[in-house]
Amino acid sequence: MSKTYNKIDLHMHSILSDGTDTPEKIVSEANRQGIELFSLTDHDEIKGCADIIKMTNRPDFVTGVEFSCVRDRKKYHILGYGYDVNAKPIQATVEKTHNSRIDKIYEIFSLLRIDYGMTFEKEEIDDIFCNNNPGKPHVANLMVEKGYFENTTDAFVVLNKLKTSIKYLSPEQAIEAVLASGGVPILAHGVLEDGRGNLNYDEMLARVRALKDAGLMGLECYYSTFTKEQHEIMMRIAREENLLITAGSDYHGSNKKIALGNVGLASPPSDEINRFLTALGI
Repeated sequence: MSKTYNKIDLHMHSILSDGTDTPEKIVSEANRQGIELFSLTDHDEIKGCADIIKMTNRPDFVTGVEFSCVRDRKKYHILGYGYDVNAKPIQATVEKTHNSRIDKIYEIFSLLRIDYGMTFEKEEIDDIFCNNNPGKPHVANLMVEKGYFENTTDAFVVLNKLKTSIKYLSPEQAIEAVLASGGVPILAHGVLEDGRGNLNYDEMLARVRALKDAGLMGLECYYSTFTKEQHEIMMRIAREENLLITAGSDYHGSNKKIALGNVGLASPPSDEINRFLTALGI
């Protein structure tokens, strides 16, 4: 039976990647804010989802993950939903991308020293790697603490200019891993690429059609920072290509100024969410 959803959030990060809330706190906050359907989508990590499954048998929780991918020097973020946390394809892919992430952060510290003369104590770097899945927000916070920048926004300007040699997962590989683990692959951020781009309709359509051929099943059409025009582009493409529609905030706790449950200028229609859940077998 179809259900009416007034508030959902299918894109959020915990302390197990680059957020600041534990999985337990995210569940608590979702309850407190009346979020009726939610997913934890840590970068290259599924431990938080396994923890939530053990913690609660809530039917309104969907397993999630987010993979950072590159093809032809273009950035893609692939979300995977509803996969089996015990499936070997998703576990192997998470392990591979997690190791690449560790190597990338080590290289970032090296580049900051070589290119910008920024130095960090061994203990400070070791503290970064005490995090389960260290990312740029952890490095940005340290750069501010060291006095190199007044805020993390300025620190990210430098971090985003760094060119590391790390080999990324391709979007096709991420899609394959999600499908092979019983999940539904969705393209995150849409026209924003990795969150910082601004593609037009034609550019976005070309990307979507290429990924659809690889098994992509849907698009994140409702997103916290989309403009009205960006949202409309994503909705138009989803409908033209008969793809599933999802919604997410990209919540990172205090590491981003985005509120839990903020999925943009409007809420997704319940019929679209039910269609997504049907694809998940829920």
